[in-house]
Amino acid sequence: MEIHKNVRCPNCLQTYDANLMLEMVICPNPNCGHRLSPVDQLTALLEEWYYPRRWRKDTDRPRARLLIETLWQQQFEPQKLYETLAPAQTSYEVFCYTVTNVVIRGLEGGWARIVLPVDPMLDDPIYQLEIMNQDAFSGEMELAMPDVDWEENIDVIDPGPAKPEPAPATPTKTKKAKRK
Repeated sequence: MEIHKNVRCPNCLQTYDANLMLEMVICPNPNCGHRLSPVDQLTALLEEWYYPRRWRKDTDRPRARLLIETLWQQQFEPQKLYETLAPAQTSYEVFCYTVTNVVIRGLEGGWARIVLPVDPMLDDPIYQLEIMNQDAFSGEMELAMPDVDWEENIDVIDPGPAKPEPAPATPTKTKKAKRK
């Protein structure tokens, strides 16, 4: 499946047509050659899928960072991971933000990827996060949280196979019935 969209290169500001389903989108300007980051690519894809529904009141604008956070949380049980690692002087919210940043670095580094649904307009599209290099993930987690005792054996970092649960759909608003 190909999804083409006009994107603007953040480096040279040239607009070009790009297939967003490719592994790498590279600016065609011979003087630039800037690679579009995977998060920017995902944001452009979500915008393209959102565009036909933008006038509906019950559809919220999708955000790439929220999708990434939801995907890793489906796979890793974040509360259990937080309690097991017990990072000193780090709240649960900051912990989740930090792990999301680690996953984003994985997407940009190529050791993690998001598997997109074939048809995102289905009622329950299934997005999946794959961490292809557990050692790179563990190393980035160690760098992101230096106050954790990484010498302990921590079992919750290996997620195993991804759960086939769909990412939560965009929340819908319901109208209340008028009273007479």
